[in-house]
Amino acid sequence: MTEVIKLMLVEDDIEICDSYRQALKDNQKMMLCCETDSEQEALCYVKSHHADVIILDLELREGDGISFLEELKSEGRPKPFVVVITNTISNIILNLVRQNGADYIYQKMNLSYSPYKVLSIIEKAFPYKQMADARSEMLLAEKYTQERYDRLTRKYIMNYLQNLGFKPSVAGTRYLQEILFFVISGEKKLDETNISELYAAAGVVCNNSEANVEKAIRVAIEGAWQTAKISALQKYYPFEYDEDKGKPTNRDFIYNLSNKLRSE
Repeated sequence: MTEVIKLMLVEDDIEICDSYRQALKDNQKMMLCCETDSEQEALCYVKSHHADVIILDLELREGDGISFLEELKSEGRPKPFVVVITNTISNIILNLVRQNGADYIYQKMNLSYSPYKVLSIIEKAFPYKQMADARSEMLLAEKYTQERYDRLTRKYIMNYLQNLGFKPSVAGTRYLQEILFFVISGEKKLDETNISELYAAAGVVCNNSEANVEKAIRVAIEGAWQTAKISALQKYYPFEYDEDKGKPTNRDFIYNLSNKLRSE
């Protein structure tokens, strides 16, 4: 069985309220969950209760519909389907209403206007609103999952670098973290990207030049190799490097460690 659509009526005209109640009497698909002629009462209700649809008049006994829409928009929560009912013909006001979240505007001066007509439009449009909300929720969930994955990946990389002897407070370590993240996450592909492009990408994120990124990474690697224990190097960087120089080059370190981290 399809869930009943819960309607909230924000209107100060008693006769219009009566006509909506009458129209809903034999409507099995909708129910009136709240009726008020006050902006503040309406806001209090939507903050603590659920309404699928709001039928909103712009002219109210207390407050107004535009201020109500602005406040509803600022809440940042999923909003109900909003049908604005108004006497105004001002394009400026109507555009303002749309910008603040009205899904549909019905002018009372329209010869076809009636509560039955409004309810019919809601019945046809509401399923599309539900599909749009479901898609928005899915996209938000995907975004949250991706952000969480990215955060954990960066943390894993930093922990790995620290195990090798890198200090997180050193700028070169942070640049390495970004470059390794680019490669591990697939944002940059090693076989399609040269080392200069990786420096430049890290520079954009960290607000520094390509040359400064290259130098800072070189210094960070040198510092790590001077203090790291042999056992740590053998475990976390089991690759050959120039013994005379006493450390791997930037390029070798980035490429070797990227491949190792991706395989783990």
